[in-house]
Amino acid sequence: MSGKLHNLAMVNKMKSLEQSHFADQLKELYATGKIGFHPVNILWNITGMIFFPFLTRLRMLDSGYFNSEEFTNLMLERKKLIPIWVRQSIS
Repeated sequence: MSGKLHNLAMVNKMKSLEQSHFADQLKELYATGKIGFHPVNILWNITGMIFFPFLTRLRMLDSGYFNSEEFTNLMLERKKLIPIWVRQSIS
């Protein structure tokens, strides 16, 4: 492996997200001072809110913290909550 980040699929997906209309809107908010943080931070937060539960799923299931059905229900709940959290973070 060359160690070059541009070869990683996740980085390429992040580049696509960074070139989206939503990212352009965030950049405009940042440029006009309506948000006080770099737009890539919100994109990273969104990515983390989506992927982190799936990365930790097996550990949480193994620990008995919840079962597979509860995990699915949590993800359905999270699907509704993430847009609310994003709106709150940029308003």
